[in-house]
Amino acid sequence: MLTVVGGGVDSFLAADLDVAHAAEIAATTKSACWKRNIFMLNIEYYPLNDAIIQYPAEAGSDFQKCILARMPRMPVFNLNRLSQALLLGAVIFTVFYPACWLPFNYDDSRIVSNPEIIGPWRGIIHWLMTPLLASGEDYEAIPTLLDHVLYALRGKEVLWYRLASLVMHWSVVLMILTIYRRLLGNNARAFCAAVLFAIYPAHSEIIAIATFKKHLFVSLFGLGMILFSWRRCWPTLLRLAVCWSCMALALLSKESALILPVLCLFTNMAEARLGMKAALRRDGVLYSGLFSLNCFYVFWRLFILPRPAAPLAGGNWLCHGLTAGKSLLWYFIHLPWPHGLCQEHTLAPASAILSMQGLLICVSVVGLVWGIPRLWARDRILGLSLTWICLCLMPFLNIIPFANLSLVADRYMYMASAGLLLGFFRLAQRIRLRWAILGTGVLFVIYTKSAMGHLFDYSSPMELWTATVACAPDNPRGHANLGVVCVQLGMYDEAEKEFDRALIVSPGYFAPDIFSSLAVVYARTGRLDRAISIGQARALEHPAAETYNDLGAFLLQAGDTAQACVNLEKAFKFKPEDAEVLINFGLCQLRLGHLEKAEVLLMSVPDSSALRPKALARLGELYIKKKLPHKAEHAYERSLALNFFQPETVKQLANLYACNGVVEQGYQLYRRLDKEITTSMARVPETTPEAFRMLMRQALDETRHNEKVFTHRYGYVTQ
Repeated sequence: MLTVVGGGVDSFLAADLDVAHAAEIAATTKSACWKRNIFMLNIEYYPLNDAIIQYPAEAGSDFQKCILARMPRMPVFNLNRLSQALLLGAVIFTVFYPACWLPFNYDDSRIVSNPEIIGPWRGIIHWLMTPLLASGEDYEAIPTLLDHVLYALRGKEVLWYRLASLVMHWSVVLMILTIYRRLLGNNARAFCAAVLFAIYPAHSEIIAIATFKKHLFVSLFGLGMILFSWRRCWPTLLRLAVCWSCMALALLSKESALILPVLCLFTNMAEARLGMKAALRRDGVLYSGLFSLNCFYVFWRLFILPRPAAPLAGGNWLCHGLTAGKSLLWYFIHLPWPHGLCQEHTLAPASAILSMQGLLICVSVVGLVWGIPRLWARDRILGLSLTWICLCLMPFLNIIPFANLSLVADRYMYMASAGLLLGFFRLAQRIRLRWAILGTGVLFVIYTKSAMGHLFDYSSPMELWTATVACAPDNPRGHANLGVVCVQLGMYDEAEKEFDRALIVSPGYFAPDIFSSLAVVYARTGRLDRAISIGQARALEHPAAETYNDLGAFLLQAGDTAQACVNLEKAFKFKPEDAEVLINFGLCQLRLGHLEKAEVLLMSVPDSSALRPKALARLGELYIKKKLPHKAEHAYERSLALNFFQPETVKQLANLYACNGVVEQGYQLYRRLDKEITTSMARVPETTPEAFRMLMRQALDETRHNEKVFTHRYGYVTQ
């Protein structure tokens, strides 16, 4: 049954009841309740409970709750709303389904290399106390937990990580739809706004990068908190507990969740037509809990798991503040029409306040601060729209300096775009519905084309960073990452050019990381003296596992095994669980003849590590030195079972088979490797750089040469 009771709200909202019918109920029950004028009614519909019609507090303190009418209860899930939810899901999966087949890109390397994700579960305390990165820069406990579960279930299968992002985005869209219905009061317009939010072009980046689920988590828990705060028919303690739990989970996802209590407050003010004092008075306990969680989180990130400080944009606080305002203006320009989508953007810090740019920033920000309260007074929904945009962008304006080479990014517009569309469709209420639907259709086509086009930029790392460098030529991260991709493809000349370009446009704090990458290029092109010089400078400037490991690897390659061991031992003390350090240190001990210690180090590389095949190959080499051919054979077989594309390991195992009298088995190894390389070459896209194709051809030539040597040496006659 639908129960109509008393209450204390001064607005009118018809969610699912006919307005005329509600007025009729009020008129017929006027004399039964009190002898005063009828106030505006507030009609709320709760899918799992009764609808409530509330009378304003002005009705009198002696007013007692009374049942005004009973009507048949509305179904929890009616066909219309279920159809809308399914249609939104179909739109999302149709537009973004290519993401399911895209490779890991950008920060996704954390998934396949981070021991917190690919390693064993170490307990809740360790999970809560360990940031995603060793530097402490990112604290993303909830996304890390989800990635850990997905990796445990499906390993490195990209499909499942992308499906998780799509399902989460769909859930966020359904919550946005519910909020739009409540605030706009029109089901059709709310659905049109939700459709455009679902395919907003900038969301492609969130879907295409698995590690950006942190933005989805914050949105999911934040919007859930707002919706649960509206469930006034729930028991008070249950409602408070659910809202506080959502807030805690959002904070465990990303620092940007700090703005959620304020966003919840302003949304409730707009929904209930309340001033700030009245809203705080009505839900004082709720907001006290939310802001207390914020304070505890700030304490946690300052003293328990501190985030490293970053340089000020512009060099001083005045220019830093101006740069934050400049970033805000950039978002206001790009939000209405998300053009020029790019993985990174170039936005130079503001240089001085006494300049045309500085004055324009100041006037714009002051005008925004002055205009929002006045807009709110005239139209609370439009005021909420502008407030929503500013609040959702605030964590990404670099107000509190954080180490980010891109002052602006498309992914940061995720939640802000919901506020933008709320304002658009509030303005669209002044035009006929048919024109609003037509406009939605036009934008739908434009947004879909833009979103899918940007999605294909992520088809490969080379494609992504080539496009990024083209659209953001002065962004150091774009050049540095393109250089890393070139190194992986064996394009060392191109990599050196990109690193040199990155050094030219880099701020000082990022240059050392580029020098480390440049040293790798020098080492792989035979310029070991320059690589060692850079490695020594980096180790002195920033003593850490990474710098000592790089220097040790360069010295090992140069043949200075003793000095290599000194530096690798330092790296091992910093990170005794790091797979790369374990392998390099183990190889160093192997060359020094310390076979037992080398075996312990190489055996310590976890099975989940991507470097496990390399560690097993080194173990095979160790067992040959120990004159244990059967153990060496077993180690080589395990290594090839994990990664068969290892020509040197195939050569060693084939020789072992031949020594044991099974020459045929050794020959079949070469045949299989030849087939795998040939198949891989056939699958290489035409856009792949020629240098990578050359590497593949060299591997194939080497395999066939080794096969000929093998058959000649052991007198094997092919069939």
